[in-house]
Amino acid sequence: MRSVRFSNDRNGKRQLPRFRIDSDYYQFHIRDGYTKNGALGEAWTPEALKIDVAVAAGIIGVGTVRNTSVAVSVEVLASPPDVKNLDSWDRVIEASIAIPSGNLELTSPTWEDRETVAVAPGNYRIRIHSGNIVAAQQPGSRLRERYKVLVWPGDMQPVAVIKNIEQS
Repeated sequence: MRSVRFSNDRNGKRQLPRFRIDSDYYQFHIRDGYTKNGALGEAWTPEALKIDVAVAAGIIGVGTVRNTSVAVSVEVLASPPDVKNLDSWDRVIEASIAIPSGNLELTSPTWEDRETVAVAPGNYRIRIHSGNIVAAQQPGSRLRERYKVLVWPGDMQPVAVIKNIEQS
C-alpha cells in the first residue's frame, strides 16, 4: 500500500496523482480501507452494467473496456465541483461511499496491492469521469481508456448519471 501526497507543478498548480490500476475482470474498485475485495457481488445489476458503475457498502466498482491496466487520476475537493467541461469525457457518473477508515483505496477485484489516498473519515460523493471508452472499443484502436475520480464530502445519495454515451 502506498500513500499519496499531492504536489504542485512549477507554476504552483496542484498536480493530480495518477495511477495505473489493474482492471481484472474488466473493472477496478474505489473502496474504503476497511472493505475487502469481493464485496460487490450482486451489485452488478443490469442497471449497473448499463452505466459501468456498481455500488455496495464501502465500495464502488467501475467497469472498464479492457482487461488490463487503466490510467486513473484522483482529486480530493472541499466541495462539489461544477458540472462543466465534460466534452472530453464519454461518461460521468456520481455515487456515494462511506470512508470510516480515512483511507480511500483504488484496487482491482484480485489485486492485493492498492493505491491509497488519505481523506478525513466520513461520507463522500465520488464523480467518475470515463474517457476514450468508445474509441478504445474500435477494431485496431490503440487508444487506452482513462479515468478521473473527483472526491468531496457529501451526504449519501443514489447513483446519478451526469453524462452517458452508449457503447457500441
